[in-house]
Amino acid sequence: MYATPRGVTSDPMTVELWNYSDLRPLSRIELADKISVTWSMQGPDTAEIVVPYSEATAPLMETNGRVLVVVQLNGRRHISTVTKAVLEPANKVDEAANISVTTSGAYSLLQAEVIPPSPGKPLTQQVERENFTMTAPVETVVKSIVHFGQNRVGHPLSLTPDLGRGPVVTVTGRMKYASELIEQALSGTGYRLALDPWFYGDPQPNNLGSGDPCVTVDVVPYRENPGLVFSRKGHDLEDWKLTRTRASRTQFIVGDSGQGTEQKFRFVMEEDVTHTPWSIREGYTSSQGDSKSEMISEGKKALADNAASYQLEATLAPSSVWEFGNDGKYPRQYDIGDWATIDLGEVGEVRQVITEVTAELTPAAFTVTPKVTTPDTYPSDIYSTVASLAKRVDRLGG
Repeated sequence: MYATPRGVTSDPMTVELWNYSDLRPLSRIELADKISVTWSMQGPDTAEIVVPYSEATAPLMETNGRVLVVVQLNGRRHISTVTKAVLEPANKVDEAANISVTTSGAYSLLQAEVIPPSPGKPLTQQVERENFTMTAPVETVVKSIVHFGQNRVGHPLSLTPDLGRGPVVTVTGRMKYASELIEQALSGTGYRLALDPWFYGDPQPNNLGSGDPCVTVDVVPYRENPGLVFSRKGHDLEDWKLTRTRASRTQFIVGDSGQGTEQKFRFVMEEDVTHTPWSIREGYTSSQGDSKSEMISEGKKALADNAASYQLEATLAPSSVWEFGNDGKYPRQYDIGDWATIDLGEVGEVRQVITEVTAELTPAAFTVTPKVTTPDTYPSDIYSTVASLAKRVDRLGG
């Protein structure tokens, strides 16, 4: 039996194996030595499973994408395919062999789609331009990239309607993976990619093809979740470390693709940031494109890659006040992409985003651990309430 925020239960998290095109599960994973499942905002969802070999668990040896590993936890679904499976003998002669597997979720599909310069044309006609370039609201850019990749490769991705949300962004690249262009588009916008598994019985998603299990794709802002606070007083903040690092470059000279005396340049610097003469640091980068928008976009990307960092490392162990999930059956639930306040006691409060949640089930325990990360959207003002640090900086400046 396991203690959860909802009470004591023998079955806090279910794991089933499905054929990618069947209407019912192949089997259910039970009596595992370890099941560790991670939901991630910034990369593929993953799972690690160690379980005795049996007829029910044998499908885990399939690494060809035919078997889906489907996890359910408080309404939150996790769907992935096996990337590596190891079968080895048990420690004792009379025990069954053990299977150890790792899996990867839908984001890994975007890491396996290449976006050509002119996505709407056959590969034999990719001669019009050297780079793929797009400028539009971030939701439109991301969903267009997903559409281009899915249309070519045929991955089980279903796009929700494009509402044109978010700031206007420009992405550019040559033969980049869809995931790389998506990360470029989302950087600094306050929006994230939402990949939600769809299964039989769920509301019908837009543009669903065969009706087989798939993943719906949306672009949504980070979510406010009033009252979501982790603190030592609340016994859910075990340890923390706050680190500030200066910008390695504060302005860039950007060169176009020209050579020698034919090359043209533009100047890009940080906006709304005041520097002392001691803090200005210049760099050079080149752009694959020659247009003003492409060169400025390359300069801004270089600035982002070299910007000052404000990073909080926190070890969380949430109490029973909050639960990970989205089924609405518990009064206080948190999810990936939620804003959370980290109470650092005498130092102040810091706003972070929940970017990862890991649920681990063993015969002895069941734990759910969220991970928070400093968002790139607000590199400095999220720390405006860190009172003692700000006061010391003010004294130095005065």
